[in-house]
Amino acid sequence: MIRHKKAEVAIVVLVVLVFVLFAATLFAFLVNTQGIDEKISEISFLENTYLKESEIEFFINVVGKESFENTLHSFEGDFTKSEFEDKFAENFKKEFTKYDFDQEHLLRLKQYIRDGKFKVVFNDNVLEFTLDEFLLTDSQDFVKIKYQKNFVVRFEENI
Repeated sequence: MIRHKKAEVAIVVLVVLVFVLFAATLFAFLVNTQGIDEKISEISFLENTYLKESEIEFFINVVGKESFENTLHSFEGDFTKSEFEDKFAENFKKEFTKYDFDQEHLLRLKQYIRDGKFKVVFNDNVLEFTLDEFLLTDSQDFVKIKYQKNFVVRFEENI
């Protein structure tokens, strides 16, 4: 009978520990699930910021292609890499400042371009345009979004 009591106590302790473990696991799951749901629902706040990013890439592509073609046609003979880069940067600034924007992010982009805050590298008939650390901002429902983006666009000569 003594052995029976020891076995009953061990079984009771085991059952209690299993319930405690179950309760702790359930509590941890509920707490973590709430945090995940909040993070997933906040992704909708970024949609407007991603639209701004796409709009900026569109204008860089349009102006860049036109500037690239104009730069290629402006040289009659051979040219150096740095001559091409400088001429492209000049053409890009000139073309981009022709646009009239009313959105804040595009006005800031126009100022960045006007100030020459971009890099141009020309190698093997491919021009790489880089705009580093451009800050996109937005706010919705008491949430302020700051999104820093590096824009890299490549233009290639069609031979």
